[in-house]
Amino acid sequence: MASRRFASTRKPIFFCATDFPGLSAVVHRYYPNYMSYLLIACTVLLTVYGQLVLKWQVTSVPQLATQGLTPRNLLLLLSNPWVISAFIAAFGASLFWMLALSRMPLSKAYPFTTLSLPIVAVTASLLFREQLDTAKILGTLLIMCGVLVLSRSGV
Repeated sequence: MASRRFASTRKPIFFCATDFPGLSAVVHRYYPNYMSYLLIACTVLLTVYGQLVLKWQVTSVPQLATQGLTPRNLLLLLSNPWVISAFIAAFGASLFWMLALSRMPLSKAYPFTTLSLPIVAVTASLLFREQLDTAKILGTLLIMCGVLVLSRSGV
């Protein structure tokens, strides 16, 4: 009996929106599309995760380099839990993308998906020792400038 009473008086260790009643109104007033951007960020991050995991797993199967994508090698990859997690991430990214598109015009949201390019390029150079030369860096900077211009448009 005492344990029930003790358990009911405990405070939760997580926060809820109702804990900060004025915060939601402030966020909505100054950042009306914050949820759209958060959904797009989830889309980008899940896409990046999926691409990096697929690269990691494809390069970890040595017979792919010599034999190619035979039915046996394909089955080997498709039964790999990491590859399955990459497919689940792609599905999750699609769900977040649909939610983002329900809140924002496609012409405004789509440029943000290119943010995965610099994230993948930098991470691939760190994890897989891929070359990140001047041309890739300049191209990525141009893409980022384009995203900035498109995001500032009045669409």
